[in-house]
Amino acid sequence: MPRQAAATIQNNFSKGLITEATGLNFPENAVTDSYNCVFDERGRVRRRLGIDFEASHSTQAANRANVVVNSYFWKSAAGNGDNSLVVLQVGATLYFYKVDDGTVSDDMIDTIDLTGFSPSGAPAPGTDECQFTSGNGFLFVAHPHLESFYCEYDGATSVTGTAITLQIRDFEGVEDGMELDERPTVNTDEHHYNLFNQGWYADEIEASGTSSAVQVMDYFESERSEYPSNVDVWWTYRRASDLAYAPAIKTKEFGLTPAPKGHYLLNPYEQDRSTVSGVPNIDVVSSDDERASTIAFFAGRVWYGGTAGQYWSNKIYFSQIIETDRQFGSCYQQNDPTAEDRFDLLPSDGGSISIQEAGAILKLWPIENSLLVFASNGIWGISGSEGVGFRANDYAVRKLSSIQTLSASSFTDIDGYPAWWTNEGIYIAAVDQVGTISVQSMTDKTIKTLYRTIPAANKNFAKGYYNPRTKVVQWVYRTASYSGLTQAYTFDSVLNFNTISAAFYPWTVDSDPVSINGIVVVGSSSAEETTKYISSYSNAGSYAFTFSQEKDAAYLDWFTRDSTGVSFDSYFTSGYAVHGDAQRKFQPTYLYLFNETNSEENVLDFYSKWNYSTSGDTGRWSSTQRLTFPNDDYSYQFKRIKTRGHGLALQFHVASVTGEPFRLVGWSVFETQNSAV
Repeated sequence: MPRQAAATIQNNFSKGLITEATGLNFPENAVTDSYNCVFDERGRVRRRLGIDFEASHSTQAANRANVVVNSYFWKSAAGNGDNSLVVLQVGATLYFYKVDDGTVSDDMIDTIDLTGFSPSGAPAPGTDECQFTSGNGFLFVAHPHLESFYCEYDGATSVTGTAITLQIRDFEGVEDGMELDERPTVNTDEHHYNLFNQGWYADEIEASGTSSAVQVMDYFESERSEYPSNVDVWWTYRRASDLAYAPAIKTKEFGLTPAPKGHYLLNPYEQDRSTVSGVPNIDVVSSDDERASTIAFFAGRVWYGGTAGQYWSNKIYFSQIIETDRQFGSCYQQNDPTAEDRFDLLPSDGGSISIQEAGAILKLWPIENSLLVFASNGIWGISGSEGVGFRANDYAVRKLSSIQTLSASSFTDIDGYPAWWTNEGIYIAAVDQVGTISVQSMTDKTIKTLYRTIPAANKNFAKGYYNPRTKVVQWVYRTASYSGLTQAYTFDSVLNFNTISAAFYPWTVDSDPVSINGIVVVGSSSAEETTKYISSYSNAGSYAFTFSQEKDAAYLDWFTRDSTGVSFDSYFTSGYAVHGDAQRKFQPTYLYLFNETNSEENVLDFYSKWNYSTSGDTGRWSSTQRLTFPNDDYSYQFKRIKTRGHGLALQFHVASVTGEPFRLVGWSVFETQNSAV
């Protein structure tokens, strides 16, 4: 019976690793397995370079035993586009590195001790991560057990930190045990405070025209033998003819509408009403040492959220529109709401927003005209209600998703849009053509199976950064279970995502003799954006920190540390080639393998796998062939080889050779096929 003959071409690997498909519906341009390869948007696949210290690197001694490691890239420090600083948190210290060339580690300029911002009785700050944001040239820092603070850079070698004292209007008052419209004959400290907070502290001239000034609350009581209620508005008791204050001859009935509150300004975390009012015996409402854990700069304001405690957990505080640094903590309306005139809420005012149904707030993220609020039980958006941006007197809060947030660690900025890890997968928030914010899974149809192999607890510590030059996001994470923070921040893997091609591809990186503890992308006016790995190794009872990157053309990790390095394997297995309607066997006769020339000799090992076999013991794997592509005057090299075997489904496996690169662009296979089943 005659056999059919044809050539098939694989010339595109741009989709990277796919785990969410079967042997009969596997997508084109993807692979079933891979580690330590790079799949670019042009369809090439290459071996990754070795990861090693920066050129001319320096080290900084810092003990990371049982403390956190975190980083942030502070752009336009001091309002100068040429000033960029890497902020590195190791435990209770912030280290500031100036970025003015390709090497970061040799320009550590200053440090800040976080313990200087600890409230009384707070635990040591080294076991919790800071969160950072920047605006107007300042760096703003939040921490669950520190007073929020801002940093100023002098443009040379000094960074100073200053605590931010938040203040809010007291729109709540205190429980005084009285009905809203009750006018007591005997006052209490609690009711006294409420009346003062409602404006009854003010002095007025007596109706008789004498020059003596009396307090309106006392004058009210002297004229009526009772004190005002919580619905009485102090300035309405004026005589129409001459506006003289006359509570005895003028009766006002307000129903059960509470009088305006908010004369006094309070620290939301230490609400000491007796001190601000002079009224004794008012209980202090305190969050103890709990403070805002997340911070954002949005709509010209600083936003604070994520304070633990039932009273504070769903509250978000926002400052007035920033004109001076004195307003960083001014989370209140400028006009006194209890005043007789000029009491209006202004669009530029500060204030607070409570999202009653939100759980613990873990991250705040500005996206276009909205501020996203990521909580343990969902995602909310805060924006202007009329689509013109947020204003203090015009805003709306909408729930966007019920997707739960694990932690703030994995969030990364992809051209303004957040991507982050959850228990179920990796998600991204984006805005569609009509301006609607939606939350989409990046892993459900790509690498969900791989993602589920990562221990759930480890996902809390994954760190991500996006490189706008390469258009690639990298998350560093740990695959093995951990014990304590030292291990939790010892990462052994990198998950890459190419935002152009939507390709995922994982790497492994040995944590001995050097470990990766974080990641950051840096760049300046004189240096292009480069992905740096925060790295450390044990040294004299402590740790030496530095920065590393993908750079070693010897294809060894950590070679500089011991002049030996750590070898790693790079490989991939192609998708399933199924021909003949998955019913007729086919057989390749020969194969052309194409490799891109890249100024060095390329070497790889190659073999075929038949009929979905997962082990060479099945006898369905061909023998391994080693192929060498010389460095010569051709853009692409090809090798013509034979590969043995036949069956219904075929895959090709490509693996690295120690110390050698490969840079494949594809292959062409000439094959024959049975004409009938």
